[in-house]
Amino acid sequence: EIDKYNFNSLDYQETVLNDTIHIKTSINRTFYKCPICDSKHIIKNGYNTKTVKHNTDHFWKKVYTINIPRYKCKKCNHEFYENNIFSLDNCNYSLPTILACLESFKNISSTFSSIAIEYHLTKNEFINIFDKYIAEPKLTYLPLVISFDEKFVNRTICENGYSFVLVDWLSVKILDIVSSRHIDKLDCYFSKISPKMRSYVKYITMDMYDTYLRIAKTYFNNTIIAVDSFHVIQNLVRAFDKVRNKIIKKYDNGSDELEDNTVEYYLLKKGKDLLTVLHGNLSTELKYNKRLHMHISERTFVNYILKIDSEIAKAYWLLQDYLEFNRCLNRKEAEMEINDLIENFYNSGIKSYIEFAKTISTWKEYILNSFTRIYDPNRKKFRRLSDGPIEGLNNLIETIHDNGNGYTNFSRFKKVVIYKINKKISYKF
Repeated sequence: EIDKYNFNSLDYQETVLNDTIHIKTSINRTFYKCPICDSKHIIKNGYNTKTVKHNTDHFWKKVYTINIPRYKCKKCNHEFYENNIFSLDNCNYSLPTILACLESFKNISSTFSSIAIEYHLTKNEFINIFDKYIAEPKLTYLPLVISFDEKFVNRTICENGYSFVLVDWLSVKILDIVSSRHIDKLDCYFSKISPKMRSYVKYITMDMYDTYLRIAKTYFNNTIIAVDSFHVIQNLVRAFDKVRNKIIKKYDNGSDELEDNTVEYYLLKKGKDLLTVLHGNLSTELKYNKRLHMHISERTFVNYILKIDSEIAKAYWLLQDYLEFNRCLNRKEAEMEINDLIENFYNSGIKSYIEFAKTISTWKEYILNSFTRIYDPNRKKFRRLSDGPIEGLNNLIETIHDNGNGYTNFSRFKKVVIYKINKKISYKF
């Protein structure tokens, strides 16, 4: 550290008190000319003494008392200090300490408290470092493909608890986070983005939310809008569950223990997740089932469920039809199948499926657009338009929020999320 930070080895003194190393030193001379008039006639004019915390060692705390030489130019009377590369102006922490703290904080699981403990600071000291030296994230560009989504945070910092998340679909980086998904707030937000910046966007992915569709149509002309297939299937699974739950009530004998209930109840309850898997992907491997007293595969388990009631069988195979439809290779292939699929849901006689048919009929154009494939230069392959990347980011946002024990300041929460997830954000040094 003596050579690295240009400390004077002749007056470098260390003393140890408890768990703290106290160091007294000064900075070597590097100025031989006036930085203003370039005159060589400069003289020493005292010192400025500065105390700096240097806590990059996890076991020891270090406190530096540094004499920083002050000079005066005899020609122009300009006064100036020696270069101090160890600490920033108006800061009592060493630059290496600040950089080490901020780098460690990029870990998704780290918190203000954990970093403070690791680097011998108080929680408020590190919060102040973060607020002071991490720049406020700003939207500087819009890419070819963007994704709209929301994330429930908390009602203290977000209107109705939901934040709006804007993502670069190709790089899977967060572009921005808005404290509300309400139409008025989003209108205000997107209206401030220049038409030129908005013109770069050619594709938008979103879930089936009318507000997002209105925003996309209002501010992004000539873009292809795609509804994420995951959200459509999620909608269908909820419709299917209404059928399953209606039938399961018929066979409930009131027992609190699943194993003591009827076989039909057990099958319908235990097979919930298997019923939403593509039938061809169900395992045929035999495993012993204690409740059924037999070896049984996933596929046979599901087949037993389908024999319980004709309505659940009908609902199941319609769900399977949609899962197969979702595997279409391109929009043209999907166009050939979607109308028959909608008609089959309408004609099913199942109330929740008729509602689902109305939904996909309303959003048909945007569902078909989701079969568009975009070349991803990062992965070097074509990818279907979907919100898959943004869903992964939402899980990270949730982890950050939960680890932080809730945030009461939206600006800081937004800055923490973007800093941790994007990794690259400018320092205010």
